[in-house]
Parts: sequence; C-alpha cells; structure tokens
Amino acid sequence: MYFELIFDNLDKVLSQYDKTIVMYGAEWCNDCVDTKLLFKKLSEKYEDIAFIYSDSDNLNYSRSFVEFETIPTFAVFENDNLVAHEFAVDIKTIKKLLGKIT
Repeated sequence: MYFELIFDNLDKVLSQYDKTIVMYGAEWCNDCVDTKLLFKKLSEKYEDIAFIYSDSDNLNYSRSFVEFETIPTFAVFENDNLVAHEFAVDIKTIKKLLGKIT
C-alpha cells in the first residue's frame, strides 16, 4: 500500500502499521521525483508493508523522526521503532532497507 502524507502526523500513521517504509523527499528534487516512481512500484510487491511518502519541506514534525540532510532518504520502521535509514536513489538500496523488516 502506498500513500502520501497530507497531514504532519507520521506518529499516528506508524502506529497503524507493523512495518513501514517512509520516503522523505521534495517536489523540487529531481532525484526524488524519479525515485518516487520506483518506490510506488515496489509498494505493489511488498503488500505487508506501508509505503509512505513525506514531503520533507512541508511536514517538519514527520521529518523529525529521522536525522538526515540529503534527500531522498528512506527510513524503515517496525512497530513504531526506527530500524534503519539511508539516502537512496536506486532500487538495490531500497530493497536492502526493506530486507531489514521483511
């Protein structure tokens, strides 16, 4: 399942799912736009994981869950707990992160 955060409420969303991967990106970021397509496609394969896109420019509270300076950054959570996070623009790195919660 894939969806984009509209409200700055990542904590509430994380509490609803056992396994979550969050993509932090921004509209102005070309790498984010391209990588977001891969992210959406992967969500079709991993049906037991919530795939969430969070705009790092507009959702400051949701951004505070992970320390990062470069986007796109991906963070995996299991039962509300941060398991790992990493900058990524390739499917191999994203799959590696997903392997930590599958």
